Amino acid sequence: MRTDLTRRLIGALIAGIAVVWLGLPAQAEEPVDSMVLDDAVLRWGLNNEANNRSPQGRMNFLSAGQIAKPADGELKAAGWSQSAGQVAIEKWDGKSYRAATWGGLSTDSAGKPITGFMSGSYTNHQVVFRAGKGTVDRAAGTARIEWTGSASVVFYGGMVFFYLSDPVLEVADGRADLTEELIGTGADAQLRRRQRVLDRDVEQRLSRPQPDPQHQHAQREIDPAGIALHLAEEKD
Repeated sequence: MRTDLTRRLIGALIAGIAVVWLGLPAQAEEPVDSMVLDDAVLRWGLNNEANNRSPQGRMNFLSAGQIAKPADGELKAAGWSQSAGQVAIEKWDGKSYRAATWGGLSTDSAGKPITGFMSGSYTNHQVVFRAGKGTVDRAAGTARIEWTGSASVVFYGGMVFFYLSDPVLEVADGRADLTEELIGTGADAQLRRRQRVLDRDVEQRLSRPQPDPQHQHAQREIDPAGIALHLAEEKD
């Protein structure tokens, strides 16, 4: 019997945080109406559940790249990746985002263990896609930016997981859509060792993400859908 658990988890993540940093030439003194991008950064915080201990006791967490199917439904340190190509997992330490560690997947920003799924504490990780390429036309109010790479969203320590691949951001007509390819696995609540690949769901729309409160100080423009477009100067 096919479970819809993975699809429900994916649906719960759609309301997550998405922030896009757009690098601008440092010498630009006047506002740029249109530009070609080759180093845009997409930060996506998913939601608290992806950064929490599960009711079963194992952690939910993120991994760069596409993880291999874990033995016995539990991902070990050797199967986890902090970075893969242009994709990285970063953790908020209370002051800034830093490269994630395996040990930090089960602690909060202060390094205290997440003791249970009702503790109210979370691990505070983000998926970061770099080297996005595309165009932005501020005069027309349009943009299209594409990233290459994958990240894995792991629940119940590896019993259920799915991949996010090759996100695309499109802005037009006062609306922003963030889409990517989703590939997932399902598990049976009665037969936990049995896993299977669910149907491929191409270009899943991730609509109306919220701006990241940890970057309120940054210069930005917010489109009507709530995706934060940060305009940051390139540093030498």
